[in-house]
Amino acid sequence: MTRPHRAIADWAVNERPPPTSSDPFRAKPTFRVPQLKTAIGDASVARATILAFVHGYPPAHGSGAEHMLHALLRDSVERGHRAIVVCANASPAGSGPYELEGVEVGGRPELPAALQDADVMVGHLAWTAEVVQAAAEHRIPLIYLCHNDRQLQYWRSWLKPESATVTVWNSRWVGDILAQTWSGPGVVIRPPCLLRDYEILDAPDPRGFITLVNVQRPKGSTMFYALAARPPGRRFLAVEGAYGSQQHPPPEEQNVIWQPQTADMRGDVYARTRILLVPSEYESWGRCAVEAMCAGIPVIAHPTPGLVEALGDAALFVRLEAGVDAWDAAIAELDNPDTYALWSARARRRAAWLDSQSHDDLDLWDQVIRGCADAGRVTSAA
Repeated sequence: MTRPHRAIADWAVNERPPPTSSDPFRAKPTFRVPQLKTAIGDASVARATILAFVHGYPPAHGSGAEHMLHALLRDSVERGHRAIVVCANASPAGSGPYELEGVEVGGRPELPAALQDADVMVGHLAWTAEVVQAAAEHRIPLIYLCHNDRQLQYWRSWLKPESATVTVWNSRWVGDILAQTWSGPGVVIRPPCLLRDYEILDAPDPRGFITLVNVQRPKGSTMFYALAARPPGRRFLAVEGAYGSQQHPPPEEQNVIWQPQTADMRGDVYARTRILLVPSEYESWGRCAVEAMCAGIPVIAHPTPGLVEALGDAALFVRLEAGVDAWDAAIAELDNPDTYALWSARARRRAAWLDSQSHDDLDLWDQVIRGCADAGRVTSAA
């Protein structure tokens, strides 16, 4: 896309923007970006250049939000679009720009050129204020990914309906809640989780680990280590997460193996896992649980709204407040080979259904990209 040159503020390359006023009671300015011209799905744009301006990206930063973003951008590249990621915090690989499955990833020095090329911007989570301002200044349509039901409230000083072209909710329940107060266009696109990325056709190893991914207290590390301390001596795998204060195994805990953060979840984690535990206090979706189900791994989870929506009837749900005894009893159920085979089969069926849903969601994502690209096109007068 050829875009008229605009001066790029120093903050876009070097630092956060200066405050607009020293008065703490003065309202933040309203930033406006192009709005949809047609209904989603009606745009005729064939190809677009997509710029995601975010805080981090795989493989250096690999939380669920980043993996969702990468799955979306990878699909866009496969459909003929160009996808550029600029990481605001630093050059993400420590050695300059790189490419991940067709997605071009770089650090802040790449931002000025990327802004000139972009037809559509994408933002989420940290650096929301900066992506909103950049999109408004350069008149680029903005897709804002909303990963939880608290995100809009947290960024309410900067994000208003006119500051985004389309908002993407990562689950039906999040969309239902936030759409009550959000007047701008919004669509539900769940985190794409494809069988091709995580499926393991062999049955899970009956000697495999009982696993927790992202070993922090809000994700259930206290419950995990309490279970690991109980007889009989089962084998537990603690997988380091991409964010949060990670709780390492106590020195006396001999049956817990620590797995550093890895970009190969299928090989390093799911191929070694017999049961996945998800005792999270909060999950808006629960990507790692879906990934495990792709490998036929039974999941025991606390029934957050996101996990219930994602896993349906294919998980063993145990409330956190039920205590360690109830979680231990659920694990013991899966010690029975016939019971284990039943839940493993349910997991695979659910994963196949979610794979189909993901392909439908990716079709919708492509329609959103094309519609937003069309919103930014200037029609020349005859």
